[in-house]
Amino acid sequence: MSLPKSVPLVLRWTARVIGTLILAFVALHLAGRGLPKIGNFAPQEGLLWAGFVLCLVGFALLWKWELTGGIVALAGIALFYAMNFALSGKLPGGWVFPIFFIPGLFSIVCWLTDRRSIFKLR
Repeated sequence: MSLPKSVPLVLRWTARVIGTLILAFVALHLAGRGLPKIGNFAPQEGLLWAGFVLCLVGFALLWKWELTGGIVALAGIALFYAMNFALSGKLPGGWVFPIFFIPGLFSIVCWLTDRRSIFKLR
């Protein structure tokens, strides 16, 4: 069973829009508050921030390379969640951070559906 042709297009643009909105929000936040002082971080906190930044890089990459951007974004948010759990004993709370999974997942699904239609056996 194949998906309608509009589904990959909707997934692609949903991933791009959500990722771009997150990037814009983070940029506005950093413009208002300034960059954090990296030298003041404990090594564990550095890994927490590295995961967050890696996720943001993935959002930028998925505009051109869906699979690479999706994998980088998911790896980054997974590292962020893992380090947050390791440091505090609980997962990040609230509704915002789960949204960070959507662009990565949607871009990978979109890439897979595009590849499946190219290599479809008849």
